[in-house]
This record gives sequence, structure tokens and C-alpha cells, in this order.
Amino acid sequence: MIAGPSRLPSSPGSQVWVRYDLIGSAHIGRCLEPRHPVNGLTMFEFRNRITIDKPVPDVFEIATDLTKLPRWNYFVLSVTPTSGTDGKVGSTYHQVRKSDEQDLRITEVDKDRAFAVETIPPSKPELRRRMSFQALGDRTVIEDHWQLELGVPKLLEPIAGRRVKGAVAENLGKLKDLLERGSTTLQDGRTTNL
Repeated sequence: MIAGPSRLPSSPGSQVWVRYDLIGSAHIGRCLEPRHPVNGLTMFEFRNRITIDKPVPDVFEIATDLTKLPRWNYFVLSVTPTSGTDGKVGSTYHQVRKSDEQDLRITEVDKDRAFAVETIPPSKPELRRRMSFQALGDRTVIEDHWQLELGVPKLLEPIAGRRVKGAVAENLGKLKDLLERGSTTLQDGRTTNL
């Protein structure tokens, strides 16, 4: 990780960083402190940013199709629609991960601009995720904002939070590979294609 200046606004207690991957793309992130309570729960909040060499409509289509999440997130095994309104606000899905399962609901769709999803209670861990998409010529900048209940003792939250944030950044890198190259090899060795 290489620390450096950032265009992300800073807030008291926040930690801003820039990391360059092997192909030279900058990943800018911020871990916000303190964690924010939502519905009485302590939520860890962080952001990752990545630039993908594809136009926004192409990126938005794949990144917001929850059923395609297993193609770029190794920890997600399947995502199945559970409502008749696929891809729209209010659409629901059942997600199976390697260690648990959640029910999800789409809470925002602003075509080619923003997309948000959250867990449906009583699914755990509680999650709110919002992705924003910005054109940079023929490239797309995604800012991926998470609020996540980590489910670990408060003392371990900073360590667990950094690990989750790093894993999310790796998954965004797999999305970048998938979109730019048409295929990617996930962290568990599976190769997926568009």
C-alpha cells in the first residue's frame, strides 16, 4: 500500500490511502472512524474506488446484476432472484456464500449512476452497500461504499474491518479483470467468463 494524496474528502478520524495494483490502477479508499450505529447496531463503514477501462453502461450492467456476483466475488456461490421484479428497487434475492446465506433487497437504482442493496432482517451480517458510477472518458470510476456489521468484539473491529475492506478491493479488481479481459481467475482458483 502506498499512501499519498487523495481527492476523497477527509473527515476527522478518517484514514485515506492510495494503493496501486500490479497493472498500475490506483485504488483509493477511506476507512471512516468512528463506526456508525444503524438501528442500534455498530456498523463499520468504508469505501473503495476503482477505475475500469470500459464505458459506464457496460460496467453498470454487470456490477449491478446480483446474479453475476459469483463471477467476480469468490466468496459468493450463488445469488437467486426471489421476487418478480428483477433489477428494480424492491427486488429481492437470496445469496449463498461460503459460510452463510442472506436475503438482499435493492434499495436504489439510478441507471448508470448509482445502485444500492441491503440485507433484509433477520439476515446477518447486516449490510448496506452503495456503488456510484462516474464516466471518465471511455472509462468508469466506481466508488463502492459499505456499511457492515462485522460481528466481532469491538477491540477486533479495526483488524476485521481492514481485512474486509481489502477483500472487497480484491473483488473489485476481479470485476475489472472480468470486464476488461472477458474472464478472470478468482482467489479460490475458479475461472469465470462474461
